[in-house]
Formats: sequence, C-alpha cells, structure tokens
Amino acid sequence: MCKGVKMSAHHEPTQTVDHGSISMEARRKLASRLVTAVDRADYGQLLDATGQALAWGEKDGGVPRLEALVEALRHERVLLPVNLGSASSHDVETADESASCEDVDFIRTATDTGEALVVYSSMSAMAAHMPGARPMPFDFRKVALTALVETQGRVVLDPGTLSIPIPRPATAALAQGDTWLPAWRDAELLAELREALGFTHGTHHRALIDVHLSPQALGTSIRIRLDLDPTCLGANPRSVIQPMISAIQSAQRLVTSADRIEICPVSVGSPSHFA
Repeated sequence: MCKGVKMSAHHEPTQTVDHGSISMEARRKLASRLVTAVDRADYGQLLDATGQALAWGEKDGGVPRLEALVEALRHERVLLPVNLGSASSHDVETADESASCEDVDFIRTATDTGEALVVYSSMSAMAAHMPGARPMPFDFRKVALTALVETQGRVVLDPGTLSIPIPRPATAALAQGDTWLPAWRDAELLAELREALGFTHGTHHRALIDVHLSPQALGTSIRIRLDLDPTCLGANPRSVIQPMISAIQSAQRLVTSADRIEICPVSVGSPSHFA
C-alpha cells in the first residue's frame, strides 16, 4: 500500500499558527500592505478567468481546475468577509477608501490540516455560505501573504459550495508574484528524485525500474510511484524499499513542491502495492 508522508516534518511546523502569537504591531504592518484600490465596476460578479477555471469542475481529479484557478488568481481578485473592529462578519461593509485595514480580522475555516483563510470567487458563492455577509475585494497575492503569516499558507476558496483548497506551494508562489509550478509538472523535481534514487549514476537498486509523479487529492498532494520488479526484491521487500523512501524524503526540492506526498511502491505487472 502507499506510504503517506506529511512533509511538515521537514518543511513547516506541525502546529497551527495561533492568531494571538502575532504581535499587534506585526498585524498592523501587514494590514497596511493589504489596501486594495476600489474598482467601482466590481459588483461581486464571478470574474472571467476564475469562472473559466471553476467550469472544469472535478474533471481529471480536479487538477485542471486547480491549475487554471491558481493562474487566474495571479490577476483576479477574490472576495473576503472580514471583521472590522468589533463588527460581526455579517455587518462588514463593502470596502471603500475610508475602510481601515488596521483592525481587519480575516475569517477562517477548519480543515483537516488546520485553519485556513476563507475567500470567495463571487457574491453568490459568499451568499450561499454566509447569507447577509458583505464583501471586501482583495488581490489574491495580498491574501496569500496574510495566509503565509497566519495559517501556514492555507486558503480555501468558496467553502460551503466548492470548498477548493489552495496548496501551500501555490500560495507561496502567488505571494511572491511568481507563477506556480505544480510538483507533477516539475522536471527538476523528477530529476532530483531520480538522482536521489541512484538513476543518474546507475547505482539504483536493480529492483527499481522507474519513478513517476502524479497529483492526488484535487491537486493538494502528490504521489511518487516506484515501479519495482518483484523478482529482484528478495525475501524481505521492506528492507529494499525503505532506503528508497528515505532517499526520496531527502530530496530538497520537495520542501517547496508539496505539503504531502504518498510514496507508492508498485509491483510492475501486478495491481498490488507493497506494504
């Protein structure tokens, strides 16, 4: 069976960042960077590129949707229900030039990996989840910056309806104004894995035939499949496979490429996986 590995053991703290652990001064400096110019033509509609991305649905495991959505968010805004001062999330007014960012408190939602910032693609998506809430538009780059500080990069788009998680590596890339390169499309990552496993110098175990990368869980994790020749594994396959897993975990590019990985040793010519 596949061995699941949470990369946080090497890449990020396993504890959720506590909201109170960030100083008020740090929050104010961060908030001052989040002022978004008001577009009077924006009435909360679903924007073009975001809409085209969402139209993919969960085809092909939701991966084309995620890739197109992250690209759309490089240029298009999202909507946030926010708390300003002591107002409840349902009392928030639409952002205007007089809105103060110093007391912005972003809405969060629980996920299986910790709290995530909540963003919406449109007013209709927000109304379906938070009836009566009013939006504040933000460039996603600024949302990503906040998420890296406050929720370890976790963001969920349209909770309550689509509930699409944005992977931390994508959030980190957008926060820096970069293009996201998914791990399963990263030729350098695959080359590093092949080198770690000994393919580059011909020192790989004779049971190891090839290694492949593929997206899993709507693109929020990756699977590393090891094709193995079962006739070369000997009486104790685990003793052969474990060093391969350790080599994969030593690949430094995984630090920025994925939060979670599944390592799946597969017997070539057989549907079974190794334990």
